[in-house]
Parts: sequence; C-alpha cells; structure tokens
Amino acid sequence: MSIYGYFLIIYVTPPKMTNLKYILLNLHTSTVFLDCAINFLITPYLFIPCTAVSLYGVLRNTFIPFKMQTFMAQYAIYNLGMAIIFVFQNRHSVISTISWRMTRKSTKIIYYVALYSFGFIFVGLCYTGDINTDEIKLNFLKTNPCPPAVFFEKSTQIITSQLGIAGLSVLIGSSTLLANLMLFVTSAVYNLVFKTTGISAKTRQYQLKFMTTISIQITVPIIAILGCYLTLLPWIIIKYNFGIDTQELSRFHFPDLE
Repeated sequence: MSIYGYFLIIYVTPPKMTNLKYILLNLHTSTVFLDCAINFLITPYLFIPCTAVSLYGVLRNTFIPFKMQTFMAQYAIYNLGMAIIFVFQNRHSVISTISWRMTRKSTKIIYYVALYSFGFIFVGLCYTGDINTDEIKLNFLKTNPCPPAVFFEKSTQIITSQLGIAGLSVLIGSSTLLANLMLFVTSAVYNLVFKTTGISAKTRQYQLKFMTTISIQITVPIIAILGCYLTLLPWIIIKYNFGIDTQELSRFHFPDLE
C-alpha cells in the first residue's frame, strides 16, 4: 500500500497541483518511516515511569547504538507532526485573501530548517542526565514488584534518569507543533469560510474540500499518537505529585510480549 501511495502521488497528481506533490511525498514518506520504525525496525517495549526500553526490531543486533535507535523512533513521531504542518502551511500560502503568507522560497526553507532543528533539540533533551540502570530498576521494583521477565534482561536499558526534563521537552515540543498547526488551519479556514471577496466560489470550494480530505487522512495517526500521551502524561503527574501508583498503567508497553 505504501508503494501504491507513492505511485499515486508521483504519477496521478494533476499538473496543476505540482507545487503540492513534494509536500504530499514528504507526508507519505514521514508516515511510512514512522510505521517502519515503530513496527519493524525498532519495535520498542516500554516500561513507565522508569523509561526502561527493550528493543525487538530488526536493528536490535546491529551496530546502531541503543539510544540512536530510540532517538530515531521518537524523532519519527515529531517528523510526522512537521510533515502535517507543512501540508497546511502550503495550503495557507496559496489563499490570496490572507495578507501574511509564506510565499518566498527562502522564507519557507528557513521555517522548515528551524522546525527540524527544534525537533532535534527537544527530542535530544530526553537523553540527558547520568544513568545508573541498576539503581533505577531497583527503585522501579519498589512500586512495581512484578514486572514482566523481560524487564530484568540486560537488553532492557534506561533512556534517561531525568523524567521531569524529558516530560517537559515532550510537552513543549508537542505544544509547539500544535500551535503551528492551529495557526495555519484556523487562518485558512477563516479566510475560506468568512471572507467571500477576493476568491472565487469554485476555488474556495476546492480548497475546503482538499483541507477536509487531508484532515480526515491525518486523523488516525494523530489520535493514535495523542492517545498514548493522554494515557501516560496524567499518570506520570499523579505518580510524581501524589505518590499514587498502579501496576497496570506502569506496565503500559508496545507490543504485548507477555
């Protein structure tokens, strides 16, 4: 299906949508990369809140370091978010009734580079701090005395000992992506729906139809990703502010290998 998707984007995209072809290719490639990274190449098995991870993808026994693989999986999620933003930014830039638009190629390049660099910084913050794997695992056992057997294997490693910094970096990174996305979406929808001058009814209908189609397409990955965060973040806040722990939520992981 991924190959078929590439075929449709490259060969079926109408000539009048050539400027959008590369944006769609970037979105499709980001989706394929995330799918392959999480489900095939890396396949992380997570233990929360000690940030212990065991990898079961095809890259597990290769020369690629453990942290580089986990970084790749995290950045793949961030990269998909950026690809979605670029699609709506592209649609935003072609609506003539919007006074502030990115029409210069140089401006777009600076914006894209800034977002990609921002991602590297905030994903990288998840890997700060000195790590004592044995100590962190022992502390985890105090509140979770019966983890799966894989938890005790040497291949299960700790990503970071600074859970607060890691959580803050995820929160800031996600909020930045969401703010950029909502900026382009709300501005574009407002100008297409409420500003009736300066753009033909046919063009307005075409733009709205395209944005609706793209919105439906990205709903599944957004719900899947946000679902994980909405499940984990409240529990982490409860755990570290009120000292309340539950074995079931602590053993939230991908995939179920028990």
